[in-house]
Parts: sequence; structure tokens; C-alpha cells
Amino acid sequence: MPEMSEQLLDLAQEFIQTRGYNAFSYRDLADATGITTASIHYHFRTKSDLGQAVVVRYRGRLIARLAQIDSTVPSCITRIRHFTDLFVATLDRNFQMCLCGMLAAEQRTLPPELNREVIAFFSLTETWLTQTLREGIRNGEIADIGPVPRFARIVLATLEGAMLVARVTGEHSRLTEVIAAIRSDIRKPATVRPFAAETAK
Repeated sequence: MPEMSEQLLDLAQEFIQTRGYNAFSYRDLADATGITTASIHYHFRTKSDLGQAVVVRYRGRLIARLAQIDSTVPSCITRIRHFTDLFVATLDRNFQMCLCGMLAAEQRTLPPELNREVIAFFSLTETWLTQTLREGIRNGEIADIGPVPRFARIVLATLEGAMLVARVTGEHSRLTEVIAAIRSDIRKPATVRPFAAETAK
């Protein structure tokens, strides 16, 4: 992709994560890049086209990051820790929000094709969480958490909501406390070996 297209995607993503989709225009992009709005339309014919490209790239980067986690981290508990760290890293960038979390808040005013891309992002994330949790339960690493797809949906919704509350209060702890609770909920209690239990009496 041409360098200017990438720059426009970077700026659009930053605007969405800090302001929201409806709070920036091609004029804002033109002012930030020094090119005309007509030139921006050359790269992305409509704002919806730009928004879709931003989400597709964002989702692609998440796919690559999750694949890297899966291939290099044997522990499912640790994989989920790396996943939650992504939310912390985003919030640490001047209280930026998850791109698709911000877009979801504007769902009623977004073009249908952009909404479909946002839904695809959440579906991908929930699927990865479900698969990772199931693997952890099978290998005895993760506790019995009930219906796994339901728990995965709860985890994602809780993380997204905690980011919003952290932003409005200015308190990072609103997110980190939720993450600590999630990790505690999925961690299987350590079992005490019979010999150790006897000697402890």
C-alpha cells in the first residue's frame, strides 16, 4: 500500500480511538497531512471505505499477534495474560480505546458495511478466547468456568467496558482490577498432594 495511504490509515485509526468515527473528517486528515481532501478521496473514495480499511488492518494485526502468542506460548493462562496485556497497552497510549470498542459505541450511525467489519472483529476475538479457554480446561490448567462461549463473551465485554470507565475516570486501575479478577476466575486452584496434606497437620 502506498506510503500516504498508510499514513492516512494511521491518522484515521488514531482519530477513531481518541475521538470516535463521527468526530473527524477528511478536512482533519488534510490538515494533519498537508494534502488536499481531493487527494484523500483518491486513496479512499469515501469515509466508509477508509473506516473499513482501518478495521480490516486492525483485525489483521490482531490475527498476527494472536497467532504469534499461540505459536510461542504453551500455557493457556499465559496466552490470555498476553491477550489482556493488549488492552493495557492500548489504554496506556494516552487513554486510547480499542478501535472496535469505540466504533461499537457509534453503531447506530455507522454505515452497514463498517458495522459488519466491527462485528467480524468481535467474532474473531471471542472465537480465539473460546478456543484458548477450552484448551486450558482440557489440559487441566483452567478452572471449570461453565459454558465456555458465554464466559468468553463476558471476558471481552468486561474488558471493553472497563476501558471506557478507566478513560472517563482517568484511572488505569479500573482496567487492571478487572484483568486481575479475570485471571483469578480462570486459574485452577492448586491441588494439595495427600502426603503434603498429612505432613501439614
